[in-house]
Amino acid sequence: MKGGLWLIRILLLIGVSLLVFSPLAVHGEAQAPKPVRFDHDVSELMLPSSPVYPIVATYREARMSFAERSPGKAAVALTYANEDAAAIGQLVQRNEFVAAIDHCNVYRENFDLSVGWLAIADERGNDVSALLAQAKNDHLGQQAVLQEATAGMPEWALEGMDTTRAHAAALLLEGIGQIEGGRAASLYASTLEAVYPGLVEQAAVFSSSPVEVNEVEPSSDPIVISGSADLGKADTTTGSTQDVLSPPPDIASLSISPKTVEPGGECQVKCSVISEEGQHLEYLWLCSDGDIDGDGDEAIWTAPSRIGTHKVVVTVTDADGQNDSLAIDIRVREPDDDDEEDEANDDEIEAGSQAPLSGSTEILGFQVTAEHKYLEPSMVGYSILVGRACTIQCDVEDPSAVSFEWTATAGQLTADGNTVLWKSPEAASNQEVTVTVTNGSGDSTTETIAFHVTTCSQCF
Repeated sequence: MKGGLWLIRILLLIGVSLLVFSPLAVHGEAQAPKPVRFDHDVSELMLPSSPVYPIVATYREARMSFAERSPGKAAVALTYANEDAAAIGQLVQRNEFVAAIDHCNVYRENFDLSVGWLAIADERGNDVSALLAQAKNDHLGQQAVLQEATAGMPEWALEGMDTTRAHAAALLLEGIGQIEGGRAASLYASTLEAVYPGLVEQAAVFSSSPVEVNEVEPSSDPIVISGSADLGKADTTTGSTQDVLSPPPDIASLSISPKTVEPGGECQVKCSVISEEGQHLEYLWLCSDGDIDGDGDEAIWTAPSRIGTHKVVVTVTDADGQNDSLAIDIRVREPDDDDEEDEANDDEIEAGSQAPLSGSTEILGFQVTAEHKYLEPSMVGYSILVGRACTIQCDVEDPSAVSFEWTATAGQLTADGNTVLWKSPEAASNQEVTVTVTNGSGDSTTETIAFHVTTCSQCF
């Protein structure tokens, strides 16, 4: 009877392998992961609404059974978690909200298995550094898909999605702490906080030993580029004699060139850091999608095949374990976008970098637009959904005869002369975007636009 059951499983495994074109590379040690290329698109067959999904589930179970040793099982489970996150995103796009929430349980189970098998592999003496690095990077991609899905879900489903995101983050932080130590967990917590503000705090609810950003954990461990370095601070409470720490590194800006790329294209990302002269710094580069190859304060990002906006984040750590993180959005455009517009966007432009002429600084008005429906005028100015971007254009008599300085109380700004792309923060709040127009004579005019950032996607 058992032999017949295994024969059926093997036949199903072979059949579904051909059906979904999935490689069965699960024997032996897990191969060293390549830089992440998180695939946000999955086959229709992988969706739980597919009539063949029960066969796919059986195939998954068989593939996991055939995976040899714990690193292989961790790699397979991570692949499943990536597919599940992508499936959740597609279900939301199809307005199948109940199925999306139900599939969150499948995603959590596979992500739990991946981190669990990683911990077991580490306990058994396997080198899991490469696979753990991929899990960290893939997790950023999973969170990007789930965050995008959250923005399109009805209010009744938001709690389930938020719980899923926080649970996964808590589990990975605990896994990093167990495998690489609290210093590495704190470093990754800082990275998560830079990309998804508030997520680490939400994750603490699901953790027996919450990890904090800038957590204090004295250690003599060396700093490692792979991310096992920690954020540390001097112990001022024990009275012990310790060296006075240098000021922590401060990331002044991230710049990209070109500003938009086609699928598979490359762009250069540069990190500008304010630090003491001669201070030793380590740079950790991660991305939510595509490939990232960092070398010190510069990195080359290779775009994925998916059109849209993707995140690149850098964490800079000094010799004392103190760090700073910053994220930037990069747009992947359609190959047939207007070439002249792309050439204009490709040039790195800093507001005020050229000597302004004596033009009029009078602000004639603003044009606030977005490529989505989650923006509309309100009593305070404008209402916008959390995590969504809008374009603000400041109208003056002659934009080329004055300079523009843009600031925001929160969120992310990408300025280009009299136009700025502002992305709202990830939490409900009231924010302001301010522009100051200055001419060569020193005359200036300042005006502010108010935004109400909301989590209610059904309010638009």
